[in-house]
This record gives sequence, structure tokens and C-alpha cells, in this order.
Amino acid sequence: MPWLVPVLCLLLVLGGPAGAATGETRVLVLLSGDGRPYQQFQTGLRESLPSRERERLDIREHLDDLPGDESYQLVLTVGTAALRVALENSNLPIISTLAPSSTVERLSEAHPDRAITGLYIDQPIDRHIQLIKALFPDSSRIGHIGPDEQAPDRLIEAIEQHDVSLRHVQATDRRELIRVLPGMLDEVEALLILPNALTAESSQLRAMLLHSFRAGVPSFAYSPGLVNAGSIAAVYTEPDALGRETADVLMEIMKLSPEDWPAPKHPSTYGLATNTDVARSLRIRLPAEEPLRQMIEQDE
Repeated sequence: MPWLVPVLCLLLVLGGPAGAATGETRVLVLLSGDGRPYQQFQTGLRESLPSRERERLDIREHLDDLPGDESYQLVLTVGTAALRVALENSNLPIISTLAPSSTVERLSEAHPDRAITGLYIDQPIDRHIQLIKALFPDSSRIGHIGPDEQAPDRLIEAIEQHDVSLRHVQATDRRELIRVLPGMLDEVEALLILPNALTAESSQLRAMLLHSFRAGVPSFAYSPGLVNAGSIAAVYTEPDALGRETADVLMEIMKLSPEDWPAPKHPSTYGLATNTDVARSLRIRLPAEEPLRQMIEQDE
């Protein structure tokens, strides 16, 4: 299974009212891997914690070496695999980070008895639309392709808040995607690419980027990698910034009982990437980053 890769585990010993006999809250932190995003997250988390708590980090490197629940009061999971491991192997309350909102919501519904809070990896859909409107204030038709017959509720709700309409089409594989893309691109002024089961496949992402570029329709994505591959712009979550924001959430959460935890939420910070080469090819003028950020945030 995908999560049977080495999992980096951190033991944070943090002062708080929900502590064990020592008067200290003990938090087990599970990372889904040891790649660059997880290292960046860890750096942001560690640098943002008070020095006393940061100095008490205890690193565990293997999933099969996880300690029992009795040593901790809650678990902080970083990534989808870590969240699943915590739900399957622990009864502790969970702070989830670096996992998509759709996954966290689905797993929360499957485990209604578990307290789960935290920060999603994906940006609020409203922020994606504000990016599109910042670059194309006169655009009125946004396209979206996903594996479901209907667009996600969050996307529909966000569209209703702006002076735009949505053209959503369904595709479950690359063959169907290639069939429906041309007709949809003829009807829209921008293509919004969001993380879902369809965009999890790199070949399908490449098809979206290539067809939209050839059709002269700018695509807006959710990662700097997709911007480098041909999307014109993206708002995305930076792992180190998410680590810093998670440190703040962690310190606040430890003041509360799990039954009083807030629902998981999208991060307030975001990265912004643009592709000047694509913009030039499409004869689109890109503003500098700071003015573009101001345009995105003016209605937040």
C-alpha cells in the first residue's frame, strides 16, 4: 500500500492544560514521507514553535515503530497517508495538515467518533476565482472538468459569489477527457484546474494544459509545477508556510478540549506562481506579483 513507505514521526512535548501527569501535552506528529515538501513543512513548524518546545522534538523514522497512545494526548498528521495511518492505528484526536479538503472531509464522515481539525493543503476555491478575475476582470465563463457529474458544491458556491458562470463537464478517463475538452474550451474564457481524481493522473493534466493552450484559453492551476508545465497562473499552498501556520493552530488547539475544536479550514497564506512565457504567447499582460496579490485579496 502507498503508505508503507518510511514515515517520519516527530514527538513534540508542548506545554498545555491538557497534559499528562507531568503537566505537559504530548503530541505525536506523523509525516507521510521524507521528501522535500515534508522537510519544508517540518522546518516551518519547528521554526515557529517556542524554543522550549522545539528543543524537545523526538524523531521516529518508521511506521512500525509507532509508540502507543498512552504517551500522547493528540496526533498531528502531515499528508493523506499519515492521516489514514492515524485513523487506523490510533484513537487520539487528530490535527490534519497537508491533505486535501475532499479527503479530510470523506475520512471525517467515515469516522464520526473522531475529533479532527487542522489545515487543508488546497486553497479556498474563492481564491482561485479571484485570481482569474484579477487577470481577466471581464471574463464571464469559467470551465471546469471533473470525475463527477456535477461540479463540487464549494465551486458552485464560489461561482455564485462572482459575476461569472460555470461550464462543468464530466470525464472519468483520458479518452473521455480528450473527447469533451474541445467543445468545452470553445465555450469558456478560462479553464480552472482543481485537484481531483481526474487531475491525479499526469497524462490527463498534460492533455488539459496542451488543449487549453492550443485553444488560446488560459488555464489556472493549483501548483507551481503545473504553472511551469503550461498553466498561466496558480495560487497554491507552500509547505513551509503551512508548517508555520500549523504551529499557530497547534498552540491554540492545546488550549481547548477536543469536543470544542473548530472544523478544519483552508490555509490563510498562499503562494502565487505565474508563467510569463505562456502569457506572452497568449498575448496576456501579467501584472507584477504584489499588485496581483492586492487584486486577489481586495475582496477577502
